[in-house]
Amino acid sequence: MLILSCPSKLQLLEGILRKCLPQTLSVHGAVMHINRGNPAGHEVLVDSWPKFKAVLTRPCREVSKDDSDFYTNMYAAFYHDLDAYRTLLQDSDAINWAQTFYILGNRQLPTGKGDRKTQQQFSCAILNVQPLAFQDIHIL
Repeated sequence: MLILSCPSKLQLLEGILRKCLPQTLSVHGAVMHINRGNPAGHEVLVDSWPKFKAVLTRPCREVSKDDSDFYTNMYAAFYHDLDAYRTLLQDSDAINWAQTFYILGNRQLPTGKGDRKTQQQFSCAILNVQPLAFQDIHIL
């Protein structure tokens, strides 16, 4: 896992992600905002550089102080290689698993011959996601 903080690398990443729109929309938007002043306080993680296979944007540790605020604790992800993405997520520092958070992404399920096993893995991953907490708020 590498944290990209160099402005020239972030500009290059934005250009690469722009070429892959619309699949990279959520990550491209986050990187674009980081390059324009970083108002949300995010940082970019990649599995390798410059030939990355997975990109994850996350809030900086200083920004995400409330573990229950899933609007502040919003991540965006894009990957070319599912194994690289899994490895990035399993890294102990990539995601704060004690928080309530969203991971935004725009990745289509694989189609075509030979991808049946991958489709089943995606389906299982989607079905096994459970909300950790839900609080009903009544305004008087």
